[in-house]
Amino acid sequence: MLLAATDTRAADPLSSEEHALEAVELGLTVSLIATRNPLTCEIGDHRSRTCTTDLSTFDYVPVTERDRTVGLLHRGLRQVLGLQ
Repeated sequence: MLLAATDTRAADPLSSEEHALEAVELGLTVSLIATRNPLTCEIGDHRSRTCTTDLSTFDYVPVTERDRTVGLLHRGLRQVLGLQ
């Protein structure tokens, strides 16, 4: 049986995608993907500190000043610029 374009029994393909996206948005909270107690470097740390074994495996390292995160160190960029 062929369905005409105006047949209401045919599902709108975008409608199901929108519902799936809404379900993901409702179920995926920051707490599910957040890193608890991440390794960080201080804003005043010497750059050799970011080369230590505990930080060397990460491409991005949060930079803190006292108890606030003030930046994000992109280690790949540092390597490109020859800063390591």
